[in-house]
Amino acid sequence: DIKLRILSQDDLSHVSGADILLSFQTDPGPSDIRLFEGEVVAMASPGFLKAHKVQTAAALLNLPRIQYDTPNRSWIGWVEWASHAGLDPPRPSSHGLSVSRYQDALLAAMRDQGAVLAWSFDGQMPFPNGELTILPGPRVPAPGAFFLSLADPKRPGVAEVVRWLRGRTAKGIPKVGVDAAFNPG
Repeated sequence: DIKLRILSQDDLSHVSGADILLSFQTDPGPSDIRLFEGEVVAMASPGFLKAHKVQTAAALLNLPRIQYDTPNRSWIGWVEWASHAGLDPPRPSSHGLSVSRYQDALLAAMRDQGAVLAWSFDGQMPFPNGELTILPGPRVPAPGAFFLSLADPKRPGVAEVVRWLRGRTAKGIPKVGVDAAFNPG
C-alpha cells in the first residue's frame, strides 16, 4: 500500500509518514514534481450580487470583502488583487469580515457576507454549481504550484501512482470522491 497525504496547511516542516505528499509550495525541492497550478479570483454568492451590483473591479473594492488572515505572507489578499487590477490598494472595509481559515472565508461568502478571493485550479470554475460566481477583475497567478514530494521514488507502486495522478490532473482536477478511483492499468 502507498500512503498518500494531501496537506492543507502552510507549514510543511513537521510532515512525515507519507510515501507521496501533495502540497502547495512556493519553494519546491529539486526532486519535487509539479502537478498543477492555481490562480486566485474574486467571487461572491448570488444573494450578495443581488444586493450589490458589481460591474467593475474598482466597484468591488467599495463593497464588503472577506479577508483571510494567514500567517503565510505569500497568500494573495485584496491589496495584491487590487494591484493586479491596476487599482490603488483598497481602504479597509468597514463592513468587512476577517477570518483565520480559508474554508470559513468561503462559507461566509456563500452566506452573502461579502466578496472573497478564491482559488481556481488549471482554469476550472471553483464552484461549478453556482454557489459562488466569479466577479470582474484579474485572475491572479498563485505564487507557487501544487507539487508531489516522494519519500522514496523507487518504492514499488510509487511511480504508478505518480503517473496516475499526473494523468488525472492533465484531464482536469477531479472532484474529490467522484470518478477518482486509482486504476493504474
